[in-house]
Amino acid sequence: MNTQLDHFENALLTEIRQHVTDRSTATRPSVKRRWALGSIVAAVAGGLAVPLLMPTPAYTVSEGNAGEIIVKVNRPEDAPGLEAKLAEYGIKADVTYLPFSQTCQPDRFTEVPDGRMKGMQLSVGENLVELVIPPGRIRDGETFVMELSDRKIPHDKYAFESKGYFAVATGPVAPCRLSSR
Repeated sequence: MNTQLDHFENALLTEIRQHVTDRSTATRPSVKRRWALGSIVAAVAGGLAVPLLMPTPAYTVSEGNAGEIIVKVNRPEDAPGLEAKLAEYGIKADVTYLPFSQTCQPDRFTEVPDGRMKGMQLSVGENLVELVIPPGRIRDGETFVMELSDRKIPHDKYAFESKGYFAVATGPVAPCRLSSR
């Protein structure tokens, strides 16, 4: 969570502080001016509080400048919602969130044979998982397949261990049956 003020908010806060300092040495401000100052302070405080009240979405999908699709998974929730969001970008997807150290059976689909996985980037960092899919990597009739499992690391309230797998399937993708790797 970022509680630092941006340039505009810092400038506004400095101006408010100066106004309060100037007014404390002058005569008492009119009710109208006090109301305006109170409104400015409330607006700044409200602008800082609103991000604190908004929960981080479970995932986001966006398009980058070069046409790549950027998928960020903050929490392994709502796989059908992520699949629907990817469909909005023209990507048919099969997303499965699994218990830690579990995978789906290895024979549930046929992976594309031509090495189009090159250029896809999967990273684990501040967000649980970030995946970059370059344009043209997933074609009509193909399915993006992602399996993700994570667990909280004991004795560290902020640490998680994640395992991810992704592929591009040609033809049908069977439902996931759990297996261990």
